[in-house]
Amino acid sequence: MSYLWFPISKDTGPLNLVSKADLQQEGKMTGHLDQLELFLQKIMATSVEQRYCYASHWAWMLTEAQKSGVDIPPEFEALRNELDEEAMEAQFDNMPI
Repeated sequence: MSYLWFPISKDTGPLNLVSKADLQQEGKMTGHLDQLELFLQKIMATSVEQRYCYASHWAWMLTEAQKSGVDIPPEFEALRNELDEEAMEAQFDNMPI
């Protein structure tokens, strides 16, 4: 089963995924840019210290949208770079010396 995007309800954890079939069944499957905008809002609603947790999923979403022929806005790419940097910093911050 392939998994895409994220649940829209607020009562789920930050990285819970649902299947494409589930989204279609719920009638919540919208265009790629709409999904990216919603996920962007979810990222921005998260505390700055925890946003890096979304780095890999955000990168994956952008890649999937690009594969579908969507032109990715520059601010989405900038966020990808920022989240990647934050994820790397968090990895080293937790490394014992």
